[in-house]
Amino acid sequence: MPSPLAPRRPLCVDLGGTLIRSDLLVEAGFALIKQNPPYALSLPVWLNKGKAHLKQQIADRVDLDVTRLPYNAPLLDYLRAEKGQGRSLILATASNVRYAEQVALHLGLFDEVLASDASMNLSGARKRDRLVAAFRERGFDYAANDGVDLPIWEKAGAAILVDAPPQIAERVRAVTPVDQVFTSPRPDAKTYLKAIRLHQWLKNVLVFVPALMAHERVNVVLVFQASVAFIVFGLCASSVYVLNDRGFYRRNHVDRRRRAARLSRARVGSGWSGRRSRWVCSIRQWPRDYRWGDTAL
Repeated sequence: MPSPLAPRRPLCVDLGGTLIRSDLLVEAGFALIKQNPPYALSLPVWLNKGKAHLKQQIADRVDLDVTRLPYNAPLLDYLRAEKGQGRSLILATASNVRYAEQVALHLGLFDEVLASDASMNLSGARKRDRLVAAFRERGFDYAANDGVDLPIWEKAGAAILVDAPPQIAERVRAVTPVDQVFTSPRPDAKTYLKAIRLHQWLKNVLVFVPALMAHERVNVVLVFQASVAFIVFGLCASSVYVLNDRGFYRRNHVDRRRRAARLSRARVGSGWSGRRSRWVCSIRQWPRDYRWGDTAL
């Protein structure tokens, strides 16, 4: 058994989905489209040259307020305690180095930052090789959440699981000891219904008024079309509520405590709101933020 005074292995921490409860590439990508919609056409062109190139191009054009990112508070408390005991902490992320360094500077916890740049996407096997070269095999612990991190865990001395799916956690335990597990409450059906403000859909019953006034209540086609409109309008409104809760606009005058309260009332994962409905809300701001002169395909 190692001595309590023996130096502990460096702890390498992933960023997206681990240190923060979202994905920086998604955050920055939607911010780019919001500030200048035609850049949506540039994203496939950049991606065709590799994810590292895509991330660099977005990072060159978008400033993120890292103080407002949804940090994982329990994990942060753990990292602060480890730092207080003299443990070396490394931020090892596939996010672009510009954002990673800003996060590290804001938190003031990390001794080193390893991140993607214009030529290399530091993910999976590439991150594994970088960490093994820096700390040797089994010479570091690794905190992450996703299946892409399995090659890294295979070479780590121990794993810290942060909101990892059960199937991933089982595979990690098969290749390395698990030191800590952090889990967030899973949103249930009631949480989702509360987040989308289902009661606000009642105002959309007005779409049925024309059919009723025209005495077309038995017209199946008309009723079906009105029903589709009712659902579509409801989903559009709900996406706006969800995005507002997630703090997508992050206006400077928003009180952070009020934003935190909204998030606690609607604990919906970033994958659900960020990837499926976030674009609906950004359309509303396009005429206001559109700039012709800053478009490049």
